[in-house]
Amino acid sequence: MVMNVFVQAGPWEEKNLNKWATDRMKELLKCIGFLEFSNGKAEVTEAIFASSTGKAATVRARAERER
Repeated sequence: MVMNVFVQAGPWEEKNLNKWATDRMKELLKCIGFLEFSNGKAEVTEAIFASSTGKAATVRARAERER
């Protein structure tokens, strides 16, 4: 059976997106604006510290058997 390079690489690929996820979370926190509570309100003006985990996984279809 002859396999092409794509199939030989394996059916699974994973990428670390921690930096992107952290930066994106900071952006989204700043977009919240005002939060209303029963005893007042709050506004997010700056996100100094944020921690997150982000991963992207790609699963490829398995190669069909030669017939």
